[in-house]
Formats: sequence, C-alpha cells, structure tokens
Amino acid sequence: MLVGVDKSLGMLQQAQPKAPGIAWVRADGSVMPFQSDSFDFLTCQFAFHHLRGKAGMLREAFRVLPLRGPPGPAQHVSARMRRLAVL
Repeated sequence: MLVGVDKSLGMLQQAQPKAPGIAWVRADGSVMPFQSDSFDFLTCQFAFHHLRGKAGMLREAFRVLPLRGPPGPAQHVSARMRRLAVL
C-alpha cells in the first residue's frame, strides 16, 4: 500500500487524480497520524527544503519507520539524517 501525506488540501487535490492508487492523507509531516514502525520506506520528494519543522518531520519519519527500514538517497530520509531527528 502506498500512502501520500501533505498538509495542503490543494496539493492533495492535484495529486489524487494523478495517482488514484495512492491513499492520500491530509496531515502535517511533523505529526503523522500513523502507528510507530508502520512503514517500510519513506521519501520526501522535492519538499524537505520547504518544510519549516524539519526536525519534527525527521522525528516522525524515524518513528514510523522500523530500524530495519532502508536508507534513501537525496531528499529521502536516510540513516545519516537520524541524528538530526533529535534536535
């Protein structure tokens, strides 16, 4: 199952028709409505630099990812970024 998260209703309305197979959820990335360890992978496509609460988003990313989750490349949440999540 794929899940997309965005705080902006307008962005979700644009995304939904382009990818109807994704479960789109309106939420703040720094307070995600998901259980801990509930995702295998997390990516932040071309948006991380726009976020005001980068540290909060990173904390949430590592909360919803199990420790065995794979690291991701640029603009993705990776194991190297875990230390920033404690900010």
